[in-house]
Amino acid sequence: MPRRLIITLLLTWSSTLVAGPVEVATDPVTGLATAKLHSDGIEVSLTQLLPDQVRAFYQGRGFSAAESERIAGACVFQTVLRNTMPDDAVLEVALADWRVRRAGHAATSPRTIEAWLSDWGEPSLGQAQAIALRWALFPAVQSFAPGDWNMGMLTVEVPHGERFDLELHWRLGERPDVASLSDLRCAGERP
Repeated sequence: MPRRLIITLLLTWSSTLVAGPVEVATDPVTGLATAKLHSDGIEVSLTQLLPDQVRAFYQGRGFSAAESERIAGACVFQTVLRNTMPDDAVLEVALADWRVRRAGHAATSPRTIEAWLSDWGEPSLGQAQAIALRWALFPAVQSFAPGDWNMGMLTVEVPHGERFDLELHWRLGERPDVASLSDLRCAGERP
């Protein structure tokens, strides 16, 4: 049975506060949690991924054990985002605007594809691995027409097992919005 949390939705250019539910469900077999945000015009789902799942995914795409370990060492969530507006409002998302917040640490943004490729040096990966990385990670910037959706791995620099808050920013047409997903936890190694 999913437990319900309340998140705070803020209209960025307004003092209006709107509360909306986030559903958090735990898979009884894997023990992994999924947080789902439903807001006016947007649905976001974040599912914990185990480091072993990340290792297997990337090794299955030609990454060496050492290369896949670099990504598996990050906190990884399978992320799905949808524009649920019935009209023609375009949903725009830029990961650079999102904030990862942890007590005692400066806010950061999720790691983008460009950051991973820059750290690695795209030519050192090989073309097949660079393409796999580009297709697997959540895009750094994207526009969604009504009904559009996309999924990808979202990586954040938070140690396994630790908790954090994720502040999501987006524009729906001309309207900027923000929502916080509180108390997310990075999946740890399986015992």
